[in-house]
Amino acid sequence: MWHSFKNWRENLVSLAGLSIGMMVAILSVSYIVFESSYDTFHPSSNRIYTVYTRYVLQGSSPVSFAVESGMKSYAVNNVPAVESACIVKKTTADLTLDNSVFKGIDGYFTEPEFFSLFDFRLLSGDPGLLAEPGTIFLTVRLAEKLFGGIDCSGKVIMIADKPYTVSGIVKDPPVNSNLDFDFLLPELNAVAAAGSQRDAEKVNLYILTRTAKAEITSLQDNLDGYFISAGRDKERTEVIALRDLHQYSSRTEKTFLIFISVSLLVLFTSMVNFLNTHFARIRTRTREIGMRKVNGASVGAIIRMIIAETVLMTLIAAIAGLILSGLSLGYFQKLTSVTVQMFGPGLWKIQTIVFVLTLLLGVTAGFIISVRYSGYNTIDLIRGLFRAEKSYIRKVLIGLQFAISGGLVILMIILYQQLNFLKRTDMGFDPQNRLLIELSPLHANKYEMIRTELLNLSGIEMVTGRGSAFGNVDMAMSLLKGENKPENRFFTFGYNVEDGFFGTYGIKLIEGKTFSDISGRDSSLIIMDRFTAGTLGLEHPVGEKLKGLGMTLEVIGLVEDADFISLSSKRMPRIYLQASEQCGEVTVKYHGDTKLILAEIGELLTQLDPDYSLEYQRLDDAVMGLYKKEINLFNIIAICGIIAIILSLTGAYAMAVYLAGRKLRPNSIRRVFGASEREITIKSILEIGLPVLLGNLAVWPVAYFVGEKWLSHFSGKITIGAFPFIVSLLLISLLVAGTVYIISRRSAFRNPAEILRQE
Repeated sequence: MWHSFKNWRENLVSLAGLSIGMMVAILSVSYIVFESSYDTFHPSSNRIYTVYTRYVLQGSSPVSFAVESGMKSYAVNNVPAVESACIVKKTTADLTLDNSVFKGIDGYFTEPEFFSLFDFRLLSGDPGLLAEPGTIFLTVRLAEKLFGGIDCSGKVIMIADKPYTVSGIVKDPPVNSNLDFDFLLPELNAVAAAGSQRDAEKVNLYILTRTAKAEITSLQDNLDGYFISAGRDKERTEVIALRDLHQYSSRTEKTFLIFISVSLLVLFTSMVNFLNTHFARIRTRTREIGMRKVNGASVGAIIRMIIAETVLMTLIAAIAGLILSGLSLGYFQKLTSVTVQMFGPGLWKIQTIVFVLTLLLGVTAGFIISVRYSGYNTIDLIRGLFRAEKSYIRKVLIGLQFAISGGLVILMIILYQQLNFLKRTDMGFDPQNRLLIELSPLHANKYEMIRTELLNLSGIEMVTGRGSAFGNVDMAMSLLKGENKPENRFFTFGYNVEDGFFGTYGIKLIEGKTFSDISGRDSSLIIMDRFTAGTLGLEHPVGEKLKGLGMTLEVIGLVEDADFISLSSKRMPRIYLQASEQCGEVTVKYHGDTKLILAEIGELLTQLDPDYSLEYQRLDDAVMGLYKKEINLFNIIAICGIIAIILSLTGAYAMAVYLAGRKLRPNSIRRVFGASEREITIKSILEIGLPVLLGNLAVWPVAYFVGEKWLSHFSGKITIGAFPFIVSLLLISLLVAGTVYIISRRSAFRNPAEILRQE
């Protein structure tokens, strides 16, 4: 085993490569385990489910929304499998304490059952107080922020000019919890705040089943009775296990598959590199192995020795990989947009998987290497002589290494081309010289005043507003065209916009009017785009009457198609309306000095809300922000591709060294008989280059299939041409040829007479 330390220079390259591979694998395992660990720390997590209302409409995929609070009573009283249930409704509030305002803090309206369903530790207070109006429970972090500590029971906090008494302190929720909050309020206040009847209140409902074997299908069938009894044919329930809720809401299945695939490919590349560098050192180990055999060492003892060495090296690589993972974790979090953690509740699996993976790799590599070492004749080992051996297996492994590298390069280029395509794609509006300004809740009802004041600023040409931020949909609804039949119902997205919206965005009016052309504000008037009109079968929709939002809606205008959400999803019908006077974001068309205009806008909005902090985006940046996941995916594949290429080149280097040493005598004989250094060098390049070429060509269909599969989700996409494949082939070929050339040329120029004399 000490040989590994005595030959540290020879082991350094393979150890470094394996450490990088382990780093990628560890980060991938951490991501997968972390994303899969959400809410598994609750003791009853296998018995907790959340319930959604599922709308099934003609011409569109089913859509899920929050349920009505009346579903809780129905579930507890009519579904035998349900033991208890709890209502949870998220809210974001500004808290006032001693004239200081703490803005945008997240909390939940809930009930005393909250603490019996979930394992959120209550440090002080009685859960029953969550049924009392005017009480508030704080997390440790919020209590420390407001009061400097958790000894604050009985203190009063103001929310929306109403007093709330601190009645309990809750331990901070873990990072891997779907229920992330800073305060809890009694559920009764949710009804008062909403200003509506309890049965119309939209809430999140969590149910606790009596056993862990409750079948989701049976639960859904029983809960469907809530809608069936009311004659609501288009509505059904959708039940999601708490443990699956995070994956359901974030749609991470494809990301999981990508991470697993890429990390395994990189780890495989590093492992092959590890094996190749060890095989390349066979001449330095054979005499040692031969002497051990002479001294009585059995084949089994030699195998155990080499396995122990490789396990030790993989353990060292794993430790180095853990250190590298910790150092790069922050950057990895930015790439994935996920706050991945390696330690915490439910994350013990990460260390277990890494340990098992390390042992498995070490034993496997050690067995493969030891079989080769222990198989030589003892005399030949001592004399340094070798049987004639073929390198087919090693060449296949080299080919696989570069197939992986080439495939990742191809996918990287395809992703880059698609991102460039999306950047150049006409979204149906003009993104240049437009700013998106986020408004505060205090600004939300002052849009007309804000618009007037903004238009008075120099450099601002047009101003409009929307209910929510760019990239979000304000509402989702069903539209009924004609008779109340399933085939006449369509699911649509609704955008709540202000006057001047189409002019500010540069969206062309095809026929009819815009909201700026009518007097007053009428929530029953809508404008639709060309795609929606085609979906509804309306060639000239202006004047058409549709049913939706509990009223008759009249189409007053038809505009060109414009996309305000990512093109990576299926295009959905959409309408524009003025259903609410609240405005969450304004869009400003401007000319001139951007910094000066932003300073003036910030000063104006701060006068209306002293606690306001200017938050803005350029519209063209916001458009690319729609593809953050795709950009992150490109970055991950690019980094892994570069790592795979470096590791593969290291493997090619080891292979070239191995072949150069093995063919030193044959090449010297060729030199004696007139072969030139150039001929010998070219032959060496071709010997390694051929499996690399075949591997690169073999991966083309796979890369094409994966690329097409990924592109199929975009409503606008590139056509995969020959460019990514040619670039990958040329890049890999040049790198391999250069690497092998350096080694083989050095060997070819050695004095043949001196080599043959030594032999």
